[in-house]
Amino acid sequence: MSLSKKEIEKIYQIKDRLLLTYKAASTDKQKKRIKSYLSKVELIIEDIERGVNIDPSELNIFSSALKNEEEDIIEENDEFSYNVKIDKLKISEHNKDSEMDQIFSFFVYFENNFYTSLGIKYLKLDYNFNKKRDLFFAHFDSFKILLNQYIDDLGLLHELRFSNQIDQYKSRFEQQKKYLLVKLSELLHELRDFTRSLLNDLKHGKNGFINPDEVFENKLSFEKNEFEGMIMQDIIKEVNDFVEEFIEIIRMPDFRKNL
Repeated sequence: MSLSKKEIEKIYQIKDRLLLTYKAASTDKQKKRIKSYLSKVELIIEDIERGVNIDPSELNIFSSALKNEEEDIIEENDEFSYNVKIDKLKISEHNKDSEMDQIFSFFVYFENNFYTSLGIKYLKLDYNFNKKRDLFFAHFDSFKILLNQYIDDLGLLHELRFSNQIDQYKSRFEQQKKYLLVKLSELLHELRDFTRSLLNDLKHGKNGFINPDEVFENKLSFEKNEFEGMIMQDIIKEVNDFVEEFIEIIRMPDFRKNL
């Protein structure tokens, strides 16, 4: 029996979610089990791409197994891993790169939940910390332009029809992705330096972080913010945890050290 377009998309989604769940797994036993599911799913995808008919009931088996693994990970972690917690978004309908989907999901989560609270209206800082924040936001905005360009180029790549054009564009596109990851790594390490400095300043009783105990109330947007009602120092701790996990996911060094 051949699969519908929706069922084919579902098996690719299952693969992406298994990859993310594998990264979030904390025990070797669980990683081994998920890796076994991944191998089976990859074989199904190979069959689909070769035109072999697949039994749709197999998808339900993997969906159930995936749900159980995700629930186990949530139960095993006292602190909710951002990798599990963040909604899984697609960077583009034309994208098949699960790593870029994951990066995009983290980026959107940061923009929706941390960007506002780190701004000048809510996070009160001394002159030196203000300069560091301004520089980070400038770099953040520059990276967002690069990311949007990458998304636009995904659409252009999908529209190409001649193989020589596609090959040339793919080569350029791979270089574009590498550059994007380098700039992302620089941005995340800069953010981690900033949050660590703030928390260290607070720890030693200094006054660079002016309002650590002020409650965050988002007055700039009607959209729900996950950290509404939390005091500012706890939000900075959350940002620090978030960026530590994001850096772990992309697994790239701090390229600023080579400048």
